[in-house]
Amino acid sequence: MKKVIFCQTPFQIIVALFVNRQIKKKNDQIDVVITNTFSGYEKFAERIKEKKIFHNVIIANAKDIIKSKTKKENISKMFYIFNLKKMMKHVFNQKVALYDEMYCWNYDAFTASFRCYLAKCKHAAKLFIYDEGYITYMPIDEVIPKRGFIKLIEKKNKITGLPKIVRENKDGMLLFEPDFLIYKPSCPIYQISRKVDNDFCKMIDYIFDASAVLKNYDRKYIIFEEAMLANCDDVDDFSLYKEIIEKLGPENVIVKLHPRTKEDRFSKLGVKVLGSDGVPWEAIMLAGQFNDKVLITIGSGSITNCLMIFGGNVESYMLFKIVKPNLPHFQGHYDELWNKIAKSSEKGGLHIPKTMDEFYSLLLKKNRRKLK
Repeated sequence: MKKVIFCQTPFQIIVALFVNRQIKKKNDQIDVVITNTFSGYEKFAERIKEKKIFHNVIIANAKDIIKSKTKKENISKMFYIFNLKKMMKHVFNQKVALYDEMYCWNYDAFTASFRCYLAKCKHAAKLFIYDEGYITYMPIDEVIPKRGFIKLIEKKNKITGLPKIVRENKDGMLLFEPDFLIYKPSCPIYQISRKVDNDFCKMIDYIFDASAVLKNYDRKYIIFEEAMLANCDDVDDFSLYKEIIEKLGPENVIVKLHPRTKEDRFSKLGVKVLGSDGVPWEAIMLAGQFNDKVLITIGSGSITNCLMIFGGNVESYMLFKIVKPNLPHFQGHYDELWNKIAKSSEKGGLHIPKTMDEFYSLLLKKNRRKLK
């Protein structure tokens, strides 16, 4: 059986390695498609190829289709949507295999078109959605509403005799923590085994060279910046983090900037600042021991991703209930899910304080050290 796993981010490569191990059966040929949508994709693809993990490692020139921004790019994307053979040639520049199963998280213009292409070739593939962190556990129509090009593709499918090729119709979901789902999908759910051995950890380390950056995480407290500045959200996260840094002592704190951040606001506070190094946090967590660290964020998925994948007990704090004004994307299903994760965390795991006093009280209780 021929299967293909799509990866559009470094984190998805890590999940793909778990998925590959889970779905592989005797005589299966499993390919991985790595898109040119993130920094270091060629390097990571080459290292995966060296390890001979997959039958084929394929680089897809799909950035202009996945992340079209300009009018010219959108016109080009529309052209390809209606000319699937030309899209496949543009993206792969090689003959496209006919797969029986496809695995992805991002159901976008690229993966939806790939699915349509297989169906047009009279080889409709089963579609499986894999774990992409907390967002996977919420109703997709609420967190990622159908927009322009997906609607266009599905209208085209209806007209051209492929009415069942829609986002809602999938053949299964692969999740690390099925019990965290806050809705009932209409497809089967399969649990991904999170069991890792030394060889698996070494493989992740080799692909991402995580050990090379691990030495940078040499302080007790690690703050994960959100994308609020990049999103122009009306939240003064800097003042919140500034207060925390002063309480903990800047010499004890690392601030990990969000990958989309273009401005370093924190070095002037005397903390150690780490920018985007292209290595996913989850790979760094696998490469080292963080049980003596404290992770702090307003609502970064990096923390919850690690809890769900590795099931660890790293002391973590999410402060989204403290910030004002309350942002919509920290309410409703997000709040429900994170509370569910916090309640299931092992001793020393995730905490969601409602006030700064509660936050400092928990820090004092667990770390037995005075705050400034």
